[in-house]
Amino acid sequence: LSSSSAASDVYKRQALRYRGGRIEDLEISLTLPGDDSWELIPGGANTPLTIHNLTEYIDAVSRIILKDGVQRQFKAFCDGFNLIFPLETLNSFTVSELDLVVCGSSENQNENWTKEILLESIRTEHGYTNTSRAVQYLVNVLSVLSNEHRRGFVRFVTGSPRLPIGGFKALVPKLTIVRKKKLGQADSFLPSVNTCFYYMKLPDYSSEDILRDKLLQAIQHGQHGFSYT
Repeated sequence: LSSSSAASDVYKRQALRYRGGRIEDLEISLTLPGDDSWELIPGGANTPLTIHNLTEYIDAVSRIILKDGVQRQFKAFCDGFNLIFPLETLNSFTVSELDLVVCGSSENQNENWTKEILLESIRTEHGYTNTSRAVQYLVNVLSVLSNEHRRGFVRFVTGSPRLPIGGFKALVPKLTIVRKKKLGQADSFLPSVNTCFYYMKLPDYSSEDILRDKLLQAIQHGQHGFSYT
């Protein structure tokens, strides 16, 4: 059984493709993405990524990005935080309670989500105006979202789960909505964002229901990566 399992694992590795090509065709060396001087293993700059060392590459990149590469910064933050608020006292809170204490509640911020406030707070460019069909669909949908989905939308377009004091009007730069132009039917595509500039690319959907479905799909699946940017 162990021999069969090993053979199956080898077959799956060899069959692995990225956008139709082999891993070796990516011509990636074993260095940290974005920093060729940081070798993941001795001689990593001269070691190509292959299907055989892919697991080692993923483990090393994850360890550096999530642990080794930020360990000093996290320690400095914890040391500074501990001077003001002893860390051991945080054990009294659950994760949800701590989030509420630090970020506050969004349940009483309905005034930031009226159609009038939304239209006053956004900027429309590159194919859209405030009277454009898709923009009107968007503000209609946003004005009736649940608190959970509102929080998801704010995180999706800004990278933060909370609006600043003053709501959408306080965003700098303003939330900008532009028309997303792609070959094919607009209803086939999801909205995408540039969170650094609060810049949302919105397809010209044919109905409000379709916009709602696509927006919620993007909110749900676009929280933790760059696939929707």
